[in-house]
Amino acid sequence: MKIIKFFCDYATSIEIINTYFSINELFLDKDYNITYRFTLDEDYTHAIIINKAMPELKIPRENVFGIAHEPPEFLNLTSGENKDTEFINYVTKYVGKYYIGEKYDLSEEFVEGNGYVGHCSLPRTIINKKKK
Repeated sequence: MKIIKFFCDYATSIEIINTYFSINELFLDKDYNITYRFTLDEDYTHAIIINKAMPELKIPRENVFGIAHEPPEFLNLTSGENKDTEFINYVTKYVGKYYIGEKYDLSEEFVEGNGYVGHCSLPRTIINKKKK
C-alpha cells in the first residue's frame, strides 16, 4: 500500500488532505485504504510537495513528486538574481518529478506543461445558467 503525505508551504497537511479528498470525491474510490491512503504521521512511503515546501525526507526520490500551484515567476524559479537556488537544489536531491507550468532552464526533474491550481472548496449547489 502507498502511504502518502502532503507537504505544502501555504497550508497544513490536514487541510490539503481534506481539500484533495473532497474535490476528487475519494470517499467513492474503492481503492482508497486498499492500494493507497493519506497520512499525517511519519509512516509515509510517498510524498507530494506542493509549491516550495522542503521537508526532510528519508524516502527514495522516485517516491516523491512536486506540484507547482503558482507560476514559476511567483515561486522565484526563473532566471535572475532572486532565483531560489536552494529550492532548485532541494528538488534535484529529493524529488523525482516536479510538475510546473513552464520549465525555463530548470533541471530535468522539473516537468513542463503540468502546472496545477489547487482549489479550497467546491461549489455545493449547481447553478442552472440560462444565458451562457
